[in-house]
Amino acid sequence: MGGKGSPPPAPNYVGAAEAQADASRELTNIQNFANRPTINTPFGSQTWQTSSQIDPATGQNVTSWTQNNTLAPGLEAALNAQVGTQLGRSELAGDFMGRVQNEYSQPFNWGNLPQMAQMNAPSQLQTGMADYTPGLNTDVASRTNNVVGGFNFGGPQMGVNAMSGDLARTTQTSNLQQQFDPMTGQMRTGTGTTPVATGFDAMQGGIQRGVQNFGLNAQFNPMANDLARTAQTESVQRALQMGDNPALPQFDSSYRDRVASSLMERMQPVHERQQQQLETQLANQGFTTGSEGYTRALADLQQRQAAERFNALDTAGNEAQRLFSMGMGARQQAFNEDVTGGQFANQAAQQAFGQGLSANQFRNQATQQAFNQAMGAQQAGNQALGQQFQQGVTAGQFGNQATQQAFNQAMGANEAFNRAQAQRFGQDLSANQFANQALGQQFQQNMAAGQAGNQAAGQAFQQGLAANQFQNQAAQQAFNQNLGAAQFGNQAQQQLFGQMMNQADLANRATGQQFSQDLASQQFRNQALGQASALDIQRMNAQNSALSQQQALNQQFAAFQNQLRQQAIAEQMQRRGMSLNEMNALLSGQQVNMPQMPSFVSAQRSETPNILGATQMGYDAALGAYNAQQAAGANTMGGLFSLGSAALSNPAASAFMFSDRRLKRNIKRVGTHATGVGIYEYTMLGYPQVGVMAQELQAVRPDLVKRHQNGYLMVNYGGL
Repeated sequence: MGGKGSPPPAPNYVGAAEAQADASRELTNIQNFANRPTINTPFGSQTWQTSSQIDPATGQNVTSWTQNNTLAPGLEAALNAQVGTQLGRSELAGDFMGRVQNEYSQPFNWGNLPQMAQMNAPSQLQTGMADYTPGLNTDVASRTNNVVGGFNFGGPQMGVNAMSGDLARTTQTSNLQQQFDPMTGQMRTGTGTTPVATGFDAMQGGIQRGVQNFGLNAQFNPMANDLARTAQTESVQRALQMGDNPALPQFDSSYRDRVASSLMERMQPVHERQQQQLETQLANQGFTTGSEGYTRALADLQQRQAAERFNALDTAGNEAQRLFSMGMGARQQAFNEDVTGGQFANQAAQQAFGQGLSANQFRNQATQQAFNQAMGAQQAGNQALGQQFQQGVTAGQFGNQATQQAFNQAMGANEAFNRAQAQRFGQDLSANQFANQALGQQFQQNMAAGQAGNQAAGQAFQQGLAANQFQNQAAQQAFNQNLGAAQFGNQAQQQLFGQMMNQADLANRATGQQFSQDLASQQFRNQALGQASALDIQRMNAQNSALSQQQALNQQFAAFQNQLRQQAIAEQMQRRGMSLNEMNALLSGQQVNMPQMPSFVSAQRSETPNILGATQMGYDAALGAYNAQQAAGANTMGGLFSLGSAALSNPAASAFMFSDRRLKRNIKRVGTHATGVGIYEYTMLGYPQVGVMAQELQAVRPDLVKRHQNGYLMVNYGGL
């Protein structure tokens, strides 16, 4: 969004730089004169002379300075004496050159120096010791020959006479009769058949197949015209009488504005006092007006004050909203009363409708009863016709039954003839069966005689088997007796084995005790040999320690001897350079120093006015003001107004800013936006700003305007 006017013109940087250079040269000349005064002291004086010369580098006239130092007569005589003394020492040092040449012409004499000490080879350490290992006894008699590992105790009786040769394994079999005469050749297997009557008179011509059908009465009076199908409807109240209700309240923005103005008026002196206190505090702390810390502190205060003014606007909006809510509550109460009255009237109409509906239902019930009675009379007539039909059916059924009886009698005669034929067939069959039974009886008698012979042979077999079993039982008894005798002998052998085992265990324990005693004796001897070896090691360590101590004493003596040699070398070196050192001492003795004039407090360097920087800052300030004016309408309200809690609670609405005409003062139109609305300069919340009027923008771009909950309009400047 553009602002009023055009950008400031660029300053004359060359002219500003030349002016700053002229000021710097003038300041340098002033400081040169200030720092070159004439100094008069008891020691003498210091003066300056100037002359005009041409600078060969630039060809310009420059001032040339000459410093003149004049000593007091006494100080000048002392300086001349010091110079004479220095001259005499230099001449004396020159006389030493012959001695120095004589001393350094002779080579260094190493023959009269103490000899360098030589270290003897270290004594041989004693590392050998007696070997006691041959005396160690590592073998102990095992005495295994004395351990009883086996003995002969005879052995158990393993063989018993099985007496299996006396067992009877076979029995004598008798001859059985296995062939019988079946007598099948004399059996009768066929009988003669008798003719049977298979034709009968069906007598179907006498069956009555039809019955007279009597007409039924299927017409009934439905009496539908006598039914009551409608009920009288009552008037229902469908609209509320709200003429006496309170009028719909309107949001009183003037009241909100009055509350906001009152809060702002009370807040203004507090904010001014806060700013004065902060400015005083910053000045006391050393912050100058326009410094970064000073500006930041004022910006923080203004930010807090802007938030307080926003809260005041929010409070005013809430107060107006509370009054609006009270008016809406009164109107809602009157509306509820009208609704209650309408519901009562409708309930009465519903009751009247219900009574009319009940009367019609009673009338329809009476009509239904008359219909049922007429229908009952018709059903009685139909029942009489039905009875007559059933009688006809019964008569037909009686004729059919007589025909069925004649058919059954003819069937019975044929069945009697067939039964006689069947009786004759049965008698023939019985005669044949009797003959077959006689043959079967003869067969059974022959089989019984054969079975009796077989039973006698089986009895003889069983008697032979029993005799063999008795013989086997006697042999088993003899075997058991032999087995018992062998087990008794084995038990005796086991007892003898246990006694011999106990004797052998006693002998083995005695041998083990003797082995332990031998082992303890050998261990004691080995411990004695180990103690002797340890004493030998201690003796050798003592001898080696004495040798090491002697070696250390030899090293100390050699070091002392070599130190004496180094001292002798240093002494000869000192005598050799004595003349040269004396000559250097004469030449480097007390030097003649120029008397120092007392110092004075010189003029400190003064900074020239930063004309170039001031010009740049002035241009930057003008350009910054122009840029701020241009950017104010584009995306921000100058950075001085905080959206407060509204922007924090609704980030999506952070692009909207308050731009309601009612919040602005000192309004002046300065341009026109592309949308056709005016661009204005104004003061809002105590700060000058540039922007549009929300009421004007709402008429052409309502999508960029919305109403805050406090009632004021906001503009989305990011969308402009």
